[in-house]
Amino acid sequence: YLLRSKLSDKKMLAGVRILILNALLPAVIFKGLVGVKISKEALGFPLINAVHISAQLVIGFFVARLIVPGAAPEARSAR
Repeated sequence: YLLRSKLSDKKMLAGVRILILNALLPAVIFKGLVGVKISKEALGFPLINAVHISAQLVIGFFVARLIVPGAAPEARSAR
């Protein structure tokens, strides 16, 4: 807020905003996450969820092929 009087040009202000969002904010988030300790038990939950989501995607792919047989890309392409 104090720099607004010095950054009167819109392009300079936009450049500072881009710098903050693209460089400084991820650095602050990363630094905050570096000190987080995760136990093996807590690490299992995201892994189980990743496997569950992957299984749902694969099952959904095959169920969609059973329900709508013409949904294959070969059937939709012009010949």
